[in-house]
Amino acid sequence: MDVFCQYCNAMKFKGESAGMCCSNGTVSIPNIDEPPEPMKTLLESSTSISKHFLENINKYNNAFHMT
Repeated sequence: MDVFCQYCNAMKFKGESAGMCCSNGTVSIPNIDEPPEPMKTLLESSTSISKHFLENINKYNNAFHMT
C-alpha cells in the first residue's frame, strides 16, 4: 500500500479506485486510533518482515476473515 487518498489520507493499493474510502472527500470519516503493536510496526516499518506482510496483506486478510 503506497498510494494515499488526497482527501482522507487512506492508504490504498495501486489501481484501487479513487472513491472507495471517502467518495472523493464527500464523506467525513473520523480518525481512528493508531493500530496496536505489532500491527503498527508491520504497517509502517521497512524491514523485510514488514515488506513481506504488506506484499501479502490480502492473503492474510482472506485467511482470517472468517475467524
